[in-house]
Amino acid sequence: MERDIQVRCTPSRGQLPAIREQQLLYLLMELAPSGLDESQSRLPLDICMVLDNSSSMRGDRLFQTKEAARYIVNQLTPDDYFCLITFNDHATVAVPRQSVQANVAMREHISEVQASGGTEMARGMELALEQMLRAIAFSGVRRIILLTDGQTYGDENRCVELARQAQKEGIGLTALGVGDEWNEDLLATMAAHGNSRSEYIVNAEAIINLFREEMRLLQGIVAQEMSLAIRLSPGTCLQGLFRVVPEIAALEPHEGRGGALVVPLGEWMGSDAQGFLAELLLPAMPPGEQRLLQIEFSYRLPRERHPREVRHEVRLPAVSGLAKTADDVPEKVRRALEKVTALRLQEAAWREARRGNIEQATRRLEAAASRLLQMGEQSLARVVEQEAERMGRTGRTSAIGKKEIVYGTQRLGRHREHEDSR
Repeated sequence: MERDIQVRCTPSRGQLPAIREQQLLYLLMELAPSGLDESQSRLPLDICMVLDNSSSMRGDRLFQTKEAARYIVNQLTPDDYFCLITFNDHATVAVPRQSVQANVAMREHISEVQASGGTEMARGMELALEQMLRAIAFSGVRRIILLTDGQTYGDENRCVELARQAQKEGIGLTALGVGDEWNEDLLATMAAHGNSRSEYIVNAEAIINLFREEMRLLQGIVAQEMSLAIRLSPGTCLQGLFRVVPEIAALEPHEGRGGALVVPLGEWMGSDAQGFLAELLLPAMPPGEQRLLQIEFSYRLPRERHPREVRHEVRLPAVSGLAKTADDVPEKVRRALEKVTALRLQEAAWREARRGNIEQATRRLEAAASRLLQMGEQSLARVVEQEAERMGRTGRTSAIGKKEIVYGTQRLGRHREHEDSR
């Protein structure tokens, strides 16, 4: 079987009521690789590690981080490139960007890293981008892996600018925060792009496992230069678009050619399926078959020069006399919608808290906890309940509690219940 990507669309209703008012429709878009050859050689990697070596990293955190960095180097070959930037009050090029010919020397440079000083992340990102942009031509996967355990002060906007510049150049960012003192809003904003992601590392012992997972994903790229475009029929409005597998995240489309709403998705890391949920507001419907939208998924397979495209048109019949609640929502669409609702509730809570509306923020968290309990996510629901009580009592959540909620909600997309393959 030829290696390719399969697209499947499942609407929340199989039929629409022919009515003279607007109505909501949810559309689950699932992407899965077919004909995947696990033995196919991986793409070359160009990795720049940007490591916080401020005083707060001293001890087990820095030890485990250096172990993880050495693990990365051990996984690379002479076809790959590596560089290491450290930052505290200033940034240092510990290992200049180079092909991995002498990994023993690289590991020795990693071992020499010591902790001292404060935290100025933008300095590290600047040097990382400078090193990465030295590449004149590189046909593999380019990635900045950033790890920090502290707050950077006064350079947050510059950090976001540098992340966007890297992403525009096709360089993905994996932003990692360890412990409970770093700024989850900053890392999430820096990683809010199709080819980037952020992660929460609970303690130093978990660092190496997360780096192993990162290498697994980087070594299993399914597709590159992915993009999702949605062409809406007249009167149809896209009210929200979310990634629901493998992670939960809101997406922000921009207007592309011909009025299409386009979301760049970057690289498909790992062979797990991808899933997206669109919230559509439909116009008044006369009876008969209705063309709602067209999906265009473009991508380039590894080691191919030219992109491919899959198009899928969504049409549904509108039926007179059909009640709005006549159809049952397919189970997998319902599960995706529940996860998106949990995401929206906790994001609304943070917005209300920033505005000083503590009572509203507390209610949003309580509603999120109830939704999570209904979904069977008891552990995360308990954390949300505890932080809602704390919010109502003190006007704020704990630093670690907020991180557990934000990243616990994000990881709901990885909970893969059994689905009917029909």
